[in-house]
Formats: sequence, C-alpha cells, structure tokens
Amino acid sequence: MSAAISFVMISTLTQKLMQSPQIVLEEKRCLRNRLRGFSCRSCVDGCRSEALADNDGKVSLIPHKCTNCGACVALCPGDAFSFDRFNLNQLLEENVQGKSLVISCYGSTYRSENELRLPCVGVMIPESLLFLGLRQRGDVRFNLSECTKCSNRLTADAFMQLFQHVQRQAAHLFRSRLTLIRTADELPAGDDQDRRKFLFSLGSTVVNAVQGKFAPETIKKKRPTGTRQVMSRTQLLIRILKHEKVICDELIQLCTPEAQVSLSCTLCPRCTGMCHTGALKIRKSGKHKVLSYDRTLCIACGLCVEFCKEEAISIREPGLVSSKRISCGSPVFYQ
Repeated sequence: MSAAISFVMISTLTQKLMQSPQIVLEEKRCLRNRLRGFSCRSCVDGCRSEALADNDGKVSLIPHKCTNCGACVALCPGDAFSFDRFNLNQLLEENVQGKSLVISCYGSTYRSENELRLPCVGVMIPESLLFLGLRQRGDVRFNLSECTKCSNRLTADAFMQLFQHVQRQAAHLFRSRLTLIRTADELPAGDDQDRRKFLFSLGSTVVNAVQGKFAPETIKKKRPTGTRQVMSRTQLLIRILKHEKVICDELIQLCTPEAQVSLSCTLCPRCTGMCHTGALKIRKSGKHKVLSYDRTLCIACGLCVEFCKEEAISIREPGLVSSKRISCGSPVFYQ
C-alpha cells in the first residue's frame, strides 16, 4: 500500500473519530412533563437553527435542521438535551492542569497538543467558565477564529456575550486568565500539519479520541429519570464549592438563585412535590413546619412559581446568569 493511500485512509479514520457528537433529546426530562402548560421555552427560543418545535405543549427535535451548536444543552433547566459521546463536565474535570489550554470546536482546522475540543462553544454555561477560571492553573484561550464562517456563528456571538458577562461578574476571583481568540494570528503556534508530522502524531491523536479528549463519553449511559435530580450545572457548581472554601460564601451569592416566600404561603406541599431538584422541602422546626430552601440545588426553572396557587414564591436568577426573570404574583427580585 502506497504512503499516499495510507495517509488518506488514516486521515479519514481520524476525522471519523473526531466527528462532532449529535444532539439527543430525552423527552421525559422536559419540565413540561411535570407541569402541563408550563411556560418554559428556553430551548425553543434559544435555538437559532429552528430545529426545535413547540407543538401543543411538547418540544420536538427536527434532526435535519439541527446544527449541533449545543445552545439547547446549555439552556435547558431539566437536562433534557445532551450530546451523544460527549460530557462537558467530565471533559473539564479530566483536563484541569497547570499548562495553558486552547478550546476549539470539532470543525476547527487548528491543531495543538494543549487543545480541548467541543461540539461548539454554545455548549458552555456560566458554571463551566467559572470552573475554568478557578480550577485551571494556566491561561485558557477560546478559539473563535473560524466562527464567522460557521453555520453556528450566531451561537458563537451569544457565547461571546456570555463570556463578557461572566468576566464582569467573576474575573476578580479567577486564578487563570480567560481570553477570546478572534483571528488565527492570535493563536499560539499549533502543530505542523505536514504528512510526516501527521503520521508521527497519529497514534496519540487516535488514543485521545478514543479515551475521551475529543469524546469523553463514548458509551451513553442511561440517566435516572426519578423525581429528584441533580442537574449537570449543579454538579459542576458543587465541585467548585468543594475546592473553594475561602470564597465559598461569595460564590454561593454569585452563582445560585435566591427565592422569596410571601406571607400568603400556607405550607402546602405543592411546591415541594413539583420541585425536581429537591431545593424545596417542608421540615419540622420544633412544633412548627417550615419551608426550607437550598439555593445550591435550585436552578431557577420556575416550576414552583407557576404551580403555587397562592402565588407566594418569587425567584431571582443568580448574578452569573442574567438571561431571564421569573415571576408569578408576588414581586420578583430584580438584579
């Protein structure tokens, strides 16, 4: 077999291993299944390719329109969307290190040993940026140099706005420097892509692709669909708080929602039964019952707000997330 044919075959194999994962919708996890008529439209309104349809209160995915930008994965409060063969939390956990990182998408032509690949930057959430800023010990560069030519360029624009917002809110806490790379000239020197270099580095590339650098969750595991779930963003936040004892209180204030319950609350169990994260519970305090609220578990989805007949609950999203406000009856906390 000639060297040229071998090169083509190996290139094809590598591209398949590095192929971007696909969006998967688990309809049972959609919060509309918990409350009929629930007004949540985060995924539908955030989808820039019109790949999500809202039909009679049910969200459906139109695969041929989907560009796998990951916006729905980042926006859904119920973790109903995910990527097959990809887990963002796992990727970040496995690559916390002392050296600098370049974060690119699967479609990028840039190659570097210190590179992490995402399906798209649209999958990034505020907590993931916070994780990188606090846990990573080297600079983190987001490679957006080819986003203007991509079908997901609007999602990249939205990510830049999110990035700037998180920087304003939390950069004073960061240990690493997070920057956006908009042109190829700003990128650190990458790997030489000539044939000899490509063949020499192929072994490590394939191993990384198989073991998880490019697709860390190669076998999709069935996720629990019980009444109480710890959302992926909550899992990431809990990991952050575990390692940040000194600034834990400040992080809780910055990263978690805040709820207010008015005097019209009758301590009925409706909100606690509706809450799918266990953030709301009725507990005994001496001879009395109280409604307890764990803000580290709350994701500000608004189920309790809409389900409360007395309109006694209001929620403010955390400062790290400022995309929407939730209200029903009683005044909302505004930022």
